[in-house]
Formats: sequence, structure tokens, C-alpha cells
Amino acid sequence: MFAGTGGAMAYTIDEDGANLPKEHSPWRFRRAVSTDGLTFKQGTDKAALEEVKAKGFVVAIFNMTIESMPMKQGKPED
Repeated sequence: MFAGTGGAMAYTIDEDGANLPKEHSPWRFRRAVSTDGLTFKQGTDKAALEEVKAKGFVVAIFNMTIESMPMKQGKPED
């Protein structure tokens, strides 16, 4: 698994990540991932594994927005 810029995460068959798109570079290796688990066989990453098999990599962009909630005496307001 590789992490790129702008929230990009990628799986690739290339151990060095050389086939990953330059658009989100630089890519940093995070960890090796086993495709034997249930997540890749039946779960949320099954489609990602199919894309890796088809084109050698898959990239997903993760964005998170954190909004503050008004507080009243240490508790969120209703």
C-alpha cells in the first residue's frame, strides 16, 4: 500500500510503486498488504483487487471534513 498527495492511497503490483500515476506523487510505501483476507475476497476491497489485476494498480482518494459543533456546558447543542 502506498500513500500519495491529496489523500491518495494506492495498491499496486509494483513493489517500488513505479507504475503509480505522477499526479499524486511522491508516493510513499506504507506497508505490504495480503490479498488472502476476507476483505479482498468478499468485502470492500474486492473491486480494488479486480482493478489491480486488470491494470496493475488502483488509486483511491480519501477526503475528510471536520466540522465543529456548538457546545453548551461541555455538551453538543441539540
